[in-house]
Amino acid sequence: MRYIGSKILMLSNIKNVIDQNTENVQTIADVFSGTGVVSQFFKQNGYSVYSNDSLYMSYVLSKGMLEMDNPISPKLKETINHLNTLTIENAKWFDINTAFIYQNYSPNENSKRMYFQNKNAIKIDLIRQEIERLKPQITESEYFYLLALLINAVPYVSNITGTYGAYLKFWDKRTYNSLVLQEIEILHSNVDCKCYNMNATDFAQQVVSDLAYLDPPYNGRQYMPNYHILETIARYDYPQIKGITGMRIDPEKMSDFCKKSKAEQAFRELLTNLNCRYILLSYNNESLLSTDVMSQIIQEAGIRQTFRLFEYDYRRYKNKIPNNAAGLKEQLYFIEKKTMMKSPLNYIGGKYRLLPQILPLFPKQINTFVDLFAGGLDVSINVDAQRIICNDINNYVISLFKYFKETSIDDLTKQIQLVIEEYQLSKQNRDGYNSLRKEYNRTHQPLHLFMLVCYGFNHQFRFNNKGEFNNPFGINRSSYNANIEHNLKQMHNILKNIEFHVCNFREFDLTFMRTGDFLYADPPYLISCGSYNDGKRGFAGWSEQDDLLLFKKTG
Repeated sequence: MRYIGSKILMLSNIKNVIDQNTENVQTIADVFSGTGVVSQFFKQNGYSVYSNDSLYMSYVLSKGMLEMDNPISPKLKETINHLNTLTIENAKWFDINTAFIYQNYSPNENSKRMYFQNKNAIKIDLIRQEIERLKPQITESEYFYLLALLINAVPYVSNITGTYGAYLKFWDKRTYNSLVLQEIEILHSNVDCKCYNMNATDFAQQVVSDLAYLDPPYNGRQYMPNYHILETIARYDYPQIKGITGMRIDPEKMSDFCKKSKAEQAFRELLTNLNCRYILLSYNNESLLSTDVMSQIIQEAGIRQTFRLFEYDYRRYKNKIPNNAAGLKEQLYFIEKKTMMKSPLNYIGGKYRLLPQILPLFPKQINTFVDLFAGGLDVSINVDAQRIICNDINNYVISLFKYFKETSIDDLTKQIQLVIEEYQLSKQNRDGYNSLRKEYNRTHQPLHLFMLVCYGFNHQFRFNNKGEFNNPFGINRSSYNANIEHNLKQMHNILKNIEFHVCNFREFDLTFMRTGDFLYADPPYLISCGSYNDGKRGFAGWSEQDDLLLFKKTG
């Protein structure tokens, strides 16, 4: 199907860049998968693929093509034939009043919109509803495969010029064709593929890969308006619609990558959160962000010496005759990503996302590094210094890091599993979590605190004025997962080089510092309402006098 920004003509270039600039790439995260063309190409070339898109229709296309790896069975072939032969006459269960596409996107007593001829609109509704009826009888892979066939078939009978942002005022010849599901060959591979339907930045935080491939929006055209009908067919959720084109009312689908005022920050945040060894980004030289700006953003996220920019003449195909748009270049930005370690604690005020902006401001060579308000250690574990000293007034967090430091990683991971098993910790077991919280507040065993943070609401680190941990259960949102374990193992390798102190900054002795030493201070903010700042957590709060004293002490 036709799709804005499709990379079908760039596949060989993408492969060449990967082949010539990377080593031992086995897993690839396709962050903006679109129609899944690039993801399928990666699978075909033997990579395990994690495919993602915020549009559900794109998720359907990828999931239907990537996760299914078995040959199409005779039974599934029969099902496809059954769907193709559906009519109002033989589908006795069908109620025309529930036919959302017919009622809203073809000309009838309820609608003047000319997206589909009536026969095809009804056929779309018939097939979509029947797929849902068949869902209990087929596998999840088969369900998404059938949905993908439908999404692929719809453009061949649509009365549009390429997207669904508008319909033609006369019937294009293709609309007289009858909608037919065409069997699509499954790509067989020995690799595992998994598909996601998430915000790009959330996806980046969750998935670990060798290489992240990014094909973000290039301009201000939002993808939802252009493919709103396919989104509705995929979801079949009877949405509220508006306007001449019957647009879905989905304000949450407005992408910051399509907004000039927000695109730069969106890219910085996304690239910071990517957990990969290499980044490969598709863009062009007339996009929202200039080549200079995008080059700078990419280099901030990676090792500058490995940065590469590849440019190719843009090829536009019209009437099967290739022609180059004057001056327009397709671009591939490549870089080896900086290995930024992330604390396994979601600590209030953590600076992980700001590390690409903070670390370049530090001296190139540091003898002794002092982190006066260490918090969750996001900064300290990423600093290159001969000696690292971390201080915090919060004895709970420092006790936890000391426990990590004194315990081997093998013993630590074994102990974690024992706690999970003993209290039956899961995303659903509130009682187990509450029992562990009660036990921790009695004994203050550091590892118990860590597990509470893992399974607590938003992984928060929170105490009351009695010094009791009081964060509620996470309710399906929190757990000890592979990413947290990965972060814990990475940090554990660094902890042996860190000296820990617990004291108020007022009492911290800085007289030992000499030329070549560096002090970093990230105090509470007076303008914030963070609970750690209120003086009711078992340790002193923060005031304007503290601000003044800090400047005097470090000046």
